[in-house]
Amino acid sequence: MSMVYLNPEKCVGCNSCVRVCPVDDANMARYDEDGRVVLYIDDEKCVKCGSCIPACSHNARLFHDDTEQFIKDLKSGQNISIIVAPAMKIAFDGNWRHALHWLRQNGAKGIYDVSFGADICTWAHLRLLEREPSAKVISQPCAAIVNYVLKHKHEMLKHMSPIHSPMMCTAVYLKKYLGVGGKIAVISPCIAKKDEFNATGLADYNVTMAHLRKYFEKVEGGYKVRGDLMSKIRFDYHNLKNDSGLRNLDIVFCRNVIIYFDEAAQTAVINRFWDAMTNKSFLFIGHSESLFGMDTKFEFLKTEWATLYRKFI
Repeated sequence: MSMVYLNPEKCVGCNSCVRVCPVDDANMARYDEDGRVVLYIDDEKCVKCGSCIPACSHNARLFHDDTEQFIKDLKSGQNISIIVAPAMKIAFDGNWRHALHWLRQNGAKGIYDVSFGADICTWAHLRLLEREPSAKVISQPCAAIVNYVLKHKHEMLKHMSPIHSPMMCTAVYLKKYLGVGGKIAVISPCIAKKDEFNATGLADYNVTMAHLRKYFEKVEGGYKVRGDLMSKIRFDYHNLKNDSGLRNLDIVFCRNVIIYFDEAAQTAVINRFWDAMTNKSFLFIGHSESLFGMDTKFEFLKTEWATLYRKFI
């Protein structure tokens, strides 16, 4: 399946995508069964730059990445470390700390800044130019440019840098020098990075910021559950003194309630929460409440913004 793909029902054949595409024949016009002109993508010629996606005012151009699979694997407990591009600070408009905190709490083994790999990449290029001062070198941070040269400008291959991109320099350092095992996910703005990961075998998930951002929504004064997720939430009444029968809960909010219970009732309620929650889940209680001194398996997480406990087994 093509990374960049088309929703033919929305395509009106306006050619906006063709005008911004750097490859003359990566788009093909065809008549559909209703006689409409629809533009299709030749994946062998597409460089995955993504320019056509914002250019399409009809939202007919979309793209695949590994975000959904990454989230599933992370929550299932797989060993995953994350490399993050500095662009995340801009892409998340001030919410980036919240996003990284959420990923860490959901099982990320480590989170590393790709700017460290950029230092390694710069150092390696300086050494290269010391040896070959007259070399004309095209560095490899942009996977779309690499794809363009590989597919359409073979005469420029001799100028391609032999040095990995900053992201892959980071991945090499993690694996070779820090001994990081398991899988590596990369959070970046770039669709084409998936081709780089496939070619080098150094990263396992291409998590684009555009798709990851859909999991978070900032509102004035805090965060809210997105509407499409809200539709999946069930609202119901339960007596905390009894087992509700609910299981596999990811998050439980019980704020400013158990403070009114005696010690025995508090312990019973917290134990019922434990039984009702998944192996990787979170319990929020009020700022004036605490599980301190209580015989419970929950782990306290120190944060500046909530009284938070974690079940992680």
